[in-house]
Order: sequence, then C-alpha cells, then structure tokens
Amino acid sequence: MVATSITSRAWSDWATSSPITRTRGIDWFRVTELTVQCANDQGIAARLIPPGDGISLSDVPTGQHLNARSVLNACRAGLQLPPPEPPTRETIEAEYAHQLEVAECLRGEGYAIPEASSLDAFIEGYATGEIWLPYNYVQTVSPTEWERLQVACPQSRRPGG
Repeated sequence: MVATSITSRAWSDWATSSPITRTRGIDWFRVTELTVQCANDQGIAARLIPPGDGISLSDVPTGQHLNARSVLNACRAGLQLPPPEPPTRETIEAEYAHQLEVAECLRGEGYAIPEASSLDAFIEGYATGEIWLPYNYVQTVSPTEWERLQVACPQSRRPGG
C-alpha cells in the first residue's frame, strides 16, 4: 500500500536531521537526495536521476503518481527550507554559461538545439520565468535515454560549480 501522507514524526525527523535546514548555501543535490529517501521511507518508489538533481517516478504505477507527488511535496516541506532568495546577476551569468555548455553537449549527443538567446534576454527571462533552456528542445525520449542524457549533459551545476 502506498502512503497517503507523511506522519508528523516523519516530518519532524526529516526537518531536524537535515544539515541544510535554515542555511543559505543550500546543496540542492542533497535536498533531492533527502526528498527521495523520505519518499522511499513512505513507500514511494522514487529514485534519483543522475547526477542527483532530479527525481524519477518511473517505478511508481501511473495511477499513483498524484499521490507520489503529494508525498514528495510533503517530504520537501518537512525539510523546512528557507524561502528562496532572488539570484544575483553573477549567479544568472554563471547559469547562462552552464546552459550554453549543456546546449553544446546535447548537440554532441545528436539533438537539434537552437542557438541561445542573448545574455540580456536570459537575464530578463528570470523576471518572467521564460528563460532559454536547451532541455526544452529535447523531444520526448524514454526514461532510459533521459537518464543517460542527465549523466552526459547535466542540467544543473554542482554546488560551487
């Protein structure tokens, strides 16, 4: 049977055991790892997508995805993360440079990725939520291919990267 909610004991255990609670330098790879561990503890067959910044529900029966997402959200809430801060220009520029690398990598893997928008357009996109991301141009692929691409061309930069 799949859990339908997180017990209050599990919430407090996750919140207090997390080394990232209430810190500014959040390691989102660690957040994802803890979220998957929590979901697994609740009976959800979630797993990390390499390199560790994504969560796969491909082992969860389709009819249970909504419940699985609710559990994942509860697990994340249980970590009591501080509210996000707006990114600095330096952070956005670093992300833009990373996305250019990702685009080149995906092209090397045989995917047709259009040229990036300008840095200024990328920065403006942060305000509207409409940023250019090369993975938006990867058409539907199998879970196996998606995970292979995540290893070959990681979407996220590692902390400090």
